[in-house]
Amino acid sequence: MAKIHKKPYWLSVFSWLMDDPRGAGALLLACTLIALFWANSAYAPIYFAFSSAKLIFPVQFWVNDGLMAIFFLLVGLEIKRELLIGYLNSYKKASLPIVAAIGGMMFPALIFLIVNLKQPVNLSGWGVPMATDIAFAMSLLSLLSKRIPRGLIVLLTAIAIVDDLGAVLVIALFYNHGLHLVYLLAAFLIFLVLLFLNYRKVRSLKPYLLLGVFLWIVIFKSGIHATVAGVLLALCIPIKISKDHASPLLKLEHKLKAPVMYGIVPVFILFNAGVSLSLSSLHLAWHSPISLGIIFGLLFGKVLGIFGLSAVLIRLKWLQLPEHVPLRLLFPMSLIAGIGFTMALFIAELAYPGNLQSLLFAKVGILCASLIAATLGYASMWFFTRKKPGSI
Repeated sequence: MAKIHKKPYWLSVFSWLMDDPRGAGALLLACTLIALFWANSAYAPIYFAFSSAKLIFPVQFWVNDGLMAIFFLLVGLEIKRELLIGYLNSYKKASLPIVAAIGGMMFPALIFLIVNLKQPVNLSGWGVPMATDIAFAMSLLSLLSKRIPRGLIVLLTAIAIVDDLGAVLVIALFYNHGLHLVYLLAAFLIFLVLLFLNYRKVRSLKPYLLLGVFLWIVIFKSGIHATVAGVLLALCIPIKISKDHASPLLKLEHKLKAPVMYGIVPVFILFNAGVSLSLSSLHLAWHSPISLGIIFGLLFGKVLGIFGLSAVLIRLKWLQLPEHVPLRLLFPMSLIAGIGFTMALFIAELAYPGNLQSLLFAKVGILCASLIAATLGYASMWFFTRKKPGSI
């Protein structure tokens, strides 16, 4: 009788991480805990020394400006796909998630500005509470996937996609560091060449990716954050399927999904979530308008902007809910959208460059708000979807 070879435990865990939608969230949570433990252990000097170590530029630069450009390339591909062939490809489908996402960006930013109005030096962080972390949010929803309608998951995904587009625009327009017109012109010319390749129906990804590298360099030199190059490149990748070739966009998106979600984003979290949490720093953070603005923005701002604004417009019959999605479920969904982890940390780094104390307060606010949003969002979603007595 042939022996049955049992799959190694580590391989089973790896397979689960790659196949289960909860895997990405579990990995990001693990990286967060590792970063926090490392930054508050006896080995903390190694953690901070490694982040600032130089390989021509600091290691953190290669992570935040280099690797995250690939993350933004994936974001751009997802945005383009949704706009052309996905959930956002018609006015009827797109109206609710677009309005909800805009409200979910405007209200948190407004709340942050109000809380920090008396301290103008803090105001540059207004973009931090705008973003939703799609990986954490979708992982949390997947835990309740058997209890909630599929339309709600699609709606949150669409809101997060529009949210990402808004974050990209905010980064490009408001978090630049002095523009250099010569490099901007060079970036524009490269972008035109990429559009021309698309127009000429060039299906090979190689010329796009090669020009994308040059686009990243000149955008970095121009003063706009280099990650914007990823989104611009994504907009030029062809999506149409020809007789002999699969869609280049869908092909590239498929190839990037695993390396980005299970490699680049966890590495980014490892380098950016590490915060030294002494009692004194926590005390200062809890009394800082920066922390409070982010916490109130992510919690109350997302609820007001997504649930509140959408509910009013739905009642007025200006917007329509997806099929089988009751209005009450938009409330816990808006709480879950308050998990603003990866993109919020990224914008915080741009908002307070070199200001370690303000950055500390921002990171504490992001961590606390995301934890509260995840807990309240999960609990309220479970409560609103519980079976009534006597139901089957």
